[in-house]
Amino acid sequence: MKTKRSIYFYYPSKVLGGAEVLFATVAKALTIRGFDVTIVDHTDGIYSLLTVDSDVKIIGVNEPIRRDAIIILPPVGLKKFSRLATVDKNAKVLFWFIHPYNGLKIIPRIPPDIQYSYPSLLRRINKYIFPRYYHAFRELMKMAMKNNGVTFMDEENYFINREFFSLGNEQPTYTPIPVSRLLELDDKPGVVRTKITVAYIGRLSDFKIPILKYIISELGLLEGGSQVRLEIIGDGKSKGDVASFAKRYVGLEVVFKGAIPHSELSGYIRKNVDLLFAMGTSALEGGAMMIPTCLLDASYSKVSNYKFRWLFQTTGYTLGRMMNYRRKRIINQYTIAEMLDQVRVDKRRLGLECYRYVRAHHTLDVVVNKLELAITRGDFSFKVLKTII
Repeated sequence: MKTKRSIYFYYPSKVLGGAEVLFATVAKALTIRGFDVTIVDHTDGIYSLLTVDSDVKIIGVNEPIRRDAIIILPPVGLKKFSRLATVDKNAKVLFWFIHPYNGLKIIPRIPPDIQYSYPSLLRRINKYIFPRYYHAFRELMKMAMKNNGVTFMDEENYFINREFFSLGNEQPTYTPIPVSRLLELDDKPGVVRTKITVAYIGRLSDFKIPILKYIISELGLLEGGSQVRLEIIGDGKSKGDVASFAKRYVGLEVVFKGAIPHSELSGYIRKNVDLLFAMGTSALEGGAMMIPTCLLDASYSKVSNYKFRWLFQTTGYTLGRMMNYRRKRIINQYTIAEMLDQVRVDKRRLGLECYRYVRAHHTLDVVVNKLELAITRGDFSFKVLKTII
């Protein structure tokens, strides 16, 4: 029987975030399938807490990585990674894009929000201010894709990097993001409250604020807006700004729930929410709980004349598109009033459609199957990476 490949995840971290949870979750699932899995981390890193009671090994950043290994990492900090003396030159590398801007450089003294708001400027910054990096990264991606050394979490990640780095039309592979929990399918009717509870889930900062303000304004301007209650679930540096903005709409009830612990979140939205607005993994949480879920797009600048879509209408596993990048390509269907009307009439069907989408494309088993295939095919070596970066 052929021995399964040794897998290393390389994303050392001392903080808890979505990427860290993702890698720890997938690493544990791979060990259950018989893989020898190791996470490279700082001495005081976060992964030891995320992999308790599992067979995942944790090693320090200065410990050796085996020659028969495949190393999974997002394409960030590549210069430092390429200089590691602890990595055997024959080890294989698999880049997993989990954010569309993973590969881009920004100017440190200019606020990131400003640079991300103007994609054409951002591309020029990378191409003309960091030309050596830009051309090296472009060559790296071309070589990695040719040798099955890249996988994208969704179509948006591939689209933006293809455009930014002029990658041509290489056929991408996708490894989407998994949902943490899937509700057992039931036959309970989708009962809608007299006063519809709409919820937004997400961090209150950065690219999530403009679309949240747009939701507040659209709900606040609805006829019969007093029949809708908006719960904002999440916290962040922009909470005060959002609260001040919401006060403009005196007829709309807005409640800030703060950050609900992840262990309690699914149960809370299942019990209390009629319509969910979210992007990323938060949208998957709604679909997994059979809640009608509107999949939001991200923006670093003010949103106007935007229409919405259901989670099950997405393509290419995309869990949110960057509105600042070629806005005209984003074509959605419904106003917020139309979505509310659909929920009043057909809440259960909409919830089931969202649930079926998540079950078909984002369960942990589905995602690990795709990653295992990418691991099996991967043939991009560390020694080639070192010659490019």
